[in-house]
This record gives sequence, C-alpha cells and structure tokens, in this order.
Amino acid sequence: MPTDRYLYSDWLRSKGKDPVKVGFLPYSMLEGYEKVMVLFRQWRDPKNAAERQQFEQNIIAYAGILGHFVADASQPMHVTVNYNGWVTLPNPEGFTREPIHGKFESDYVRARIKPEDFRGLVQPSRVLDDPFSEIKKYLFDSYAHVEELYRLDKKARWDAANTSPESKQFVAKRLAAGSQMLSDLWYTAWVKSGEPDPRH
Repeated sequence: MPTDRYLYSDWLRSKGKDPVKVGFLPYSMLEGYEKVMVLFRQWRDPKNAAERQQFEQNIIAYAGILGHFVADASQPMHVTVNYNGWVTLPNPEGFTREPIHGKFESDYVRARIKPEDFRGLVQPSRVLDDPFSEIKKYLFDSYAHVEELYRLDKKARWDAANTSPESKQFVAKRLAAGSQMLSDLWYTAWVKSGEPDPRH
C-alpha cells in the first residue's frame, strides 16, 4: 500500500475500485498520528511558549479524533464489507444476515463490559518504529477476527442478554487492542516530536 492517501486512491482506481467505497481508515489513522506529533513538536518549541495553551487544546482535540479512528478499527465489522450482517457469497457457515453492528458494539458492550474487564490486557506504551506498518498490521489483525465474531453470534447473539464468557473475552481483547494501539500512537507521537524535524 502506498504511504499517501492520494497515491492510494490512484492505486485503487487502477484496479477498478472506488476509493470512497473502499475507505481511508489507515490513512485517517496515519494522518491523525502525524497531526498530534506536529502539535507536540510545536508545543515543545520555546518560540511558541505564548501559544502553548492553544496547542494543548489542539492536541486534545486531534488526539481524540485519532482515538475515534483507532477505536473504530478495533471493531472487526469496521474493516469488512460484512459490516452489519453477512452480505457476501458464499456463506458456508450460515452467518446471520440480520443487522448486528449496533447490537455488538453498543447494546452488548454497554450491558456487559466495564473498563476493568480489559484494562489488565493493556501493556505499557511503546515507541513504534514504523507507525504506518503497525497501523496496517493492526487493521489486518482486526480483519482476522471477522469470522470469529460471526461464529460467536451463532453461539450467543450479540445483545444485552448475552452472558457468554467467550463473548466477553473476545470483546475485552478487541477493546484492549484498540487501547494499546492508541496508547502506542500517542506515545510515539510524543517521543518523535522531540527528535529533529526531518524536513530541516
């Protein structure tokens, strides 16, 4: 994959695909990380001392926007065309075609998950050597759980009444993965903001 959303768009069009329909999630995450890193760098610069409060507000805003995209990407249905019931053919395992997106990420999570259920699965933040490679790995990992999510739905439907320990463990691990990725991106942005600007 190209490291630039515009080259990516050209690449998709060359394969007969519509970039708008495929989506830009990896690039939204990469660009969000880069914005936070640049804002941290501006905050560190003594020439900007009088504007630090404004930079802090901007950092909080953009870190939150980045958090939205990273959290979305931990939800396997956000990285597949089967995002609200199984729509592709074949469907050999007989996965549900009924809408389950909101039941999974809202109804079930609200009723059954608390922060302490996944907090212990999150490790200390680490610096990512190549954030875009890590973002791609993270998205492919999330995609690898799509069929598992649908299999679990066959055992216990994704709704507020679901008390399956297996379902809870699955969601806790996905929430931990999202928390870890966001923590690592924020921390990497902070550390790399203290390094010399490669453009100079």
